[in-house]
Amino acid sequence: RQPEQVRAFRDTWKLGIHSYLAYLRDRLTVARDLLTETGTVFVQIGDENVHLVRCIMDEVFGSENFVALINYRSMMPLASGQIESVYDYVVWYAKQKEHLKYRNIWMPKSVGGSSEFVLADTPDGSYRRLNRDEVSNIQKTLAGKHSSLFKEKVVAQHLRVSNG
Repeated sequence: RQPEQVRAFRDTWKLGIHSYLAYLRDRLTVARDLLTETGTVFVQIGDENVHLVRCIMDEVFGSENFVALINYRSMMPLASGQIESVYDYVVWYAKQKEHLKYRNIWMPKSVGGSSEFVLADTPDGSYRRLNRDEVSNIQKTLAGKHSSLFKEKVVAQHLRVSNG
């Protein structure tokens, strides 16, 4: 952390994390009241306080309205000799989870060959490797007799997006 950020936190939150959490709870309560029934709230937070923010959000929105805890890499690890904290989090809650509206973002991917996407989900929840015919005729496979197998979760190891 830069000294300016630490000083700003101390100046703003003289009573420490407790005053910050009280402030956040008040703002989240107002946000909840302003949301439509299909509305959601995202809070970005570091790993130091994610558990505390999640408790506050459980209190305000109800634990049953928790949607997801999304992590993402926020920095590269330094060679400090300890396990580095390189991820931040986005905590996602809905006003009423049963009314949540969500659409997946799909990215086109190559299948088979040297691609990492060589597996398909089976109806029993396990995975199987695609055979050569399925890989070479992927469009036909998707439209053909195996279409229900591929439409649920299109070919992959859960369509992970590789960052490098």
